[in-house]
Amino acid sequence: MNTSANQTDELLQGYKEAVDFSSIVTKTDLIGRITYANDNFCKISGYSREELIGQHHNIVRHPDQSSESFKDMWDTIKSKHPWKGIVKNKHKDGSAYYVHATVVPFLNDKGEILEYISIRQDITELHNLKNHLEERVEQEVEKNRKKEQELIENLNIFLDSTPNPIIVMAEDRIEFVNRAFLNLISKKKEELLYQECILSDILVDAKGYISKQEEFVLNKENKIAIKTEHGRNVFNLYYEKIESFSHKPLKMYTLNNITASEYQKFKIKHYNQQLQEYYLRSKHLRLSEHKDEAVENVKQTRELSDEERKLLKRKHDDCAVSSQEYTNEIDEYILTEIQELDDIENEIHDLIAELQDKQLDSLHQVVLRLLKFAAVLNNLMEFKELSFSISSLSDILDKQNISELDEATYKKMLLFLENITIDLSSWRRIVFIEQSANDIHYMDSSLFSSILQLELIFNTDQKHEEDEDDFELF
Repeated sequence: MNTSANQTDELLQGYKEAVDFSSIVTKTDLIGRITYANDNFCKISGYSREELIGQHHNIVRHPDQSSESFKDMWDTIKSKHPWKGIVKNKHKDGSAYYVHATVVPFLNDKGEILEYISIRQDITELHNLKNHLEERVEQEVEKNRKKEQELIENLNIFLDSTPNPIIVMAEDRIEFVNRAFLNLISKKKEELLYQECILSDILVDAKGYISKQEEFVLNKENKIAIKTEHGRNVFNLYYEKIESFSHKPLKMYTLNNITASEYQKFKIKHYNQQLQEYYLRSKHLRLSEHKDEAVENVKQTRELSDEERKLLKRKHDDCAVSSQEYTNEIDEYILTEIQELDDIENEIHDLIAELQDKQLDSLHQVVLRLLKFAAVLNNLMEFKELSFSISSLSDILDKQNISELDEATYKKMLLFLENITIDLSSWRRIVFIEQSANDIHYMDSSLFSSILQLELIFNTDQKHEEDEDDFELF
């Protein structure tokens, strides 16, 4: 269908009006001078049409717009191709606005460029909204980053203050190590943090303990031994995988020190063997020659009466004996003999007070009183195990040079001695004076425990040479 020239002109005029109404339109000559500006361009730029016509188009160029983008535009349109891009322009009052621009070169019949027409869409609000959203996102990211950093710092402070040694690793690289772990292996944080570490290197290869890192069982307690400057410590190591903010797979190892309980198991087994040998070896308390001073005036072991033999047998048959049962069946003079323990307890109490004031330079006098206490109990026959425990305590103390003990160990020793003395005094009162004990042997295991803990304090605060014996594990 043929269309007349008039109809074509009318259609073109209609397209122009539609474009002028909906878009920002300008035309420039070949060097960029404005030859036409529609109402929308005048409105958004702040200039009148008279101020714009004949001016170079850079009258609305914003200084923030890069020169590279304009070079790209001119290179494109001069090569007779359309160019599209987002442009930041400047209003007459200096404020900025943003447009999405399409610049098209118009050609004549010979293919020569006649002029350039630019059609733009105002995207200022959209751009500002985008910037606002980006700022909000950045603010949220920064806020979350600070929260995560604060959480990590608080977590590090918490883990650093816990008494349990803790180490966190990514693969074999240390991401976190707390103070307790550093103290355990006598290292500084900068020596370990972000360094390669194989836990197997610090584990002791000993029977009953895991010595290779690859043998750790996830989410289970793994018993390990670690060599330290003060001997070997035994731990239950708990191994777990944890989530991280950086999404790196992390492994956390938490150590719970069980050295005391493990040591106590060995010592109780050892003491039980010694106790059996002790019963078989002699009916008398065996004291070394240098301890004769302690038992010079102590009564010698007497023969057991029939009633006492029954009572002793009943005790070793694991039947609890009450204070009333015991005092009803023993000879009356034994209760008088017990009164000697009161004087010994008072003497030990006075000696501990002198030790607290640093008035004594040795434990010799305390050792002698303990041996006297043990000798009295040994003569009562029924309390040979308690007697053996106290004599063992005297042996432990006799080996100590208190001038070589550090302040912390010295204070711990005094605390244990004071508690042991109080416990023995309370036991004597409840069993023999108040006679209210349901089992006269309730002190046996308690005293063993206190003595073992005291010995462990001395052992862990002194260096030992290597030995194949079980006790050298500690």
